[in-house]
Amino acid sequence: MGNSCDPRRGLWRGVASTNVRQGISWGAHNLSEPDNVDRASQFEELRFAKGQQWYVATAAVTLLSAIFWIERSIRLNRPEKIIATVFIGTIAGFGICFLVKLQNHLKEVRLTLGYPNDLNPWWRGVDVLSVLIGVVALAALVVLYFLWSHQVSAASPA
Repeated sequence: MGNSCDPRRGLWRGVASTNVRQGISWGAHNLSEPDNVDRASQFEELRFAKGQQWYVATAAVTLLSAIFWIERSIRLNRPEKIIATVFIGTIAGFGICFLVKLQNHLKEVRLTLGYPNDLNPWWRGVDVLSVLIGVVALAALVVLYFLWSHQVSAASPA
């Protein structure tokens, strides 16, 4: 194993396939090739789940902005506003639920990786999770405010 891929020297810059072939040392013991492949796939799973959190938040905010645009384009009567409110709550609720489920998944993968110094892996990255939940919730509240702050016109049946 050359110095350029030696994790003990802090110079590890190789890709996972190179690391698997060279039998990288993870912690105090060398892992076999199948263990290296599994560990690399778990790190990829962590990266994937973190990206999915951003995609879920983006999708929720995009759907909420679509409802906002619809409300701004055409004036909704009271029954339509009630239906839109249910949609807004559903979108925000499912978005936040999926964000928390992804955080639980991240915790499970971290536990599988076996970090000994990680006392509570669920809390790692919870600051980002909090911001994403806040963005979804705030977007929902803003859309609800503008949805219900406009008076129903006299021509529409209320």
